[in-house]
Amino acid sequence: MGWEQTLIKGLQSLSNAFFDAVNLGITYLGDEIFFIVVAVVLYWCVDKKFAYKFMNVYILSVAANEGLKSIVARRRPYLVEGIRSIGKETGGYSFPSGHSQSIANISTQINMRWREGVPRKVFLPVGIVVTALVMFSRMYLGQHYLTDVIVGAALGIVLALLLGTLFDFLGNKEERIAAGIIPLCLVLAVVFSVIGIEGVGNVMTVLGAYTAIAIGYFCEKKFVGYNVRSDKWWKYGVKLIIGLATTLALKEGLKFAFDPDVYLLYNFLRYFIVGLWASLCCPLIFRLCRF
Repeated sequence: MGWEQTLIKGLQSLSNAFFDAVNLGITYLGDEIFFIVVAVVLYWCVDKKFAYKFMNVYILSVAANEGLKSIVARRRPYLVEGIRSIGKETGGYSFPSGHSQSIANISTQINMRWREGVPRKVFLPVGIVVTALVMFSRMYLGQHYLTDVIVGAALGIVLALLLGTLFDFLGNKEERIAAGIIPLCLVLAVVFSVIGIEGVGNVMTVLGAYTAIAIGYFCEKKFVGYNVRSDKWWKYGVKLIIGLATTLALKEGLKFAFDPDVYLLYNFLRYFIVGLWASLCCPLIFRLCRF
C-alpha cells in the first residue's frame, strides 16, 4: 500500500484552487444525487420499465459495494500522514470505491440500453471518460487508493452486466420482484437497527430506497399507468423542474425532521419517503396535470 500512498501524495502535490474545484465538481458525478437525477429523468421522461431495471441493478450494486467495505474495512487515505482530504471527508471504509462503482454502473447500464446508432457513439466514449475522471478525482481528493477505484469500477461494470441480464428474465412481470424485496428489506432494516454494524446508515439508506421503489413501481404500473411520452417538448422540462425540485427538497428537508443518530428514521424512512414520492406520487401528479 506504500506505493499507493506515494501516488496520492504525488497527485496532491499538484493541488491548487482550480484543480481542487474541478475535481470536487467531477466527483459529484459518482454521488447519489447524480444517480437520482439520471434515474428520475429515465423514469419520468424516457422509459419507465428500463428505469425500474436501472434502479434495481444500481441499488443491488451499491449493496454489494457496502458489503465489501464492511468485510475489508480499509482505512481512508486521508487518515495517513502526508495525505489530506481535499473537501469534505467521506465517511466509512475505503475499499472498494463507491463513487467509482456508481458511475461505472450507470455508464454500463446506459450503454446496454442504447447499443446502436448515434446514442451508442456518444454514450460509450462519454461513459469511459467520465468514469475515468471520477476515479481520478477520488484519488486526487484523498478519499481512495488506486486499487479502491479500480475494483469499484470493475464491480459496477460486472454487476451491471450480470444483474441486468438476470433482470431481463422477468419479462413483463418485473413488478412482481416487489413480493420478495419488500419483506426482505423490512426484516433487514429491523435487524440492522437492533444489532448495529459499521456503516449501518448507508445500509439503511439502500434498504429504504429499495423498498420504496419496489412499492412505488408496483402501484404505479397497476393503478396509475402514466405514459411518459408528452405531446409537447416543454412538458418534459416542467416535469423535471417540478419533480426534481420536490424530490430533492424532500431529501434535504427531511434531514431536519429526524435525528441523524436514529438510522431507522433518518436513513430508512427518509429515503423511503423520497423513493415513494419519485416513483409513485410524481407520476400520479404528472398524469393528473396531463404533462
